[in-house]
Amino acid sequence: MVSDRCYYVYHLYVRDGPQPPLFYGEKLFQQFVVDTWANCEQKRLNWARTHQHTLRSELYQGLQDAAVHNRYDGEDIRVLGHKLILLSSHVGSPRFMTQLFQDAMAICRHFHKPDLFLTMTTNPKWPEILHSLFPGQTATDCPDIVSWVFEQKKKAHLKLIDNGFFGTTIAHIHTIEYQKRGLPHIHLLIFLHPQYCIQDSYHINSMISAQLSDPQLQPLLFAKVTKCMLHGPCGVDNPQAKCIVNEKCSKCFPKEYRERTD
Repeated sequence: MVSDRCYYVYHLYVRDGPQPPLFYGEKLFQQFVVDTWANCEQKRLNWARTHQHTLRSELYQGLQDAAVHNRYDGEDIRVLGHKLILLSSHVGSPRFMTQLFQDAMAICRHFHKPDLFLTMTTNPKWPEILHSLFPGQTATDCPDIVSWVFEQKKKAHLKLIDNGFFGTTIAHIHTIEYQKRGLPHIHLLIFLHPQYCIQDSYHINSMISAQLSDPQLQPLLFAKVTKCMLHGPCGVDNPQAKCIVNEKCSKCFPKEYRERTD
């Protein structure tokens, strides 16, 4: 017997040769993927509903305590509903999120405050994504490919950090979020060995630069920064920019120049 998830994964797997029309559906394809995920998620919720004895939900006494101690004076106890216990491995459930939060706080308590906060955002122009698209497709049409490439980039990124790119790393915590256009990005907290901890502004300047690199000495870095990491033009130079609200830049550019790192 094949689970729903395995069934859909099989049909969403790209193979050599002519591809089915499903992959050319653009927004309809995205809707299909969302519906299949909702179907699989509902099956998991139904399993939890019908296997409460397996989850030993009687150990969670919240509903019983409310009835025994009469916390809801004068109210019908039936308004509390029927309590269902989800597995802590059910992604997105309260127990799942609480468990992740407690794990993160335990790491912070043991290693103290993090030293670096790093963000990496998906670039829809990554060669790995463009190479995997069918003719006429864009990255928006294939969220599965975008997520897969991002996952590989994330693993390579973490491996680079673990190998000592910023110095000896003793721990790191990360979370993955999705922007409004569906592109995933990672927020990463890095805990460094005390020997490599940031001591002063000079140490920060040795790791982080807010200046444009030399286009002759580092042409690739210069091209990436000027294309992907600069805001504008906006304001007087481009009053039709998306960031303009009430004739002012909503991101507060241009910002005041600072001579040094505070």
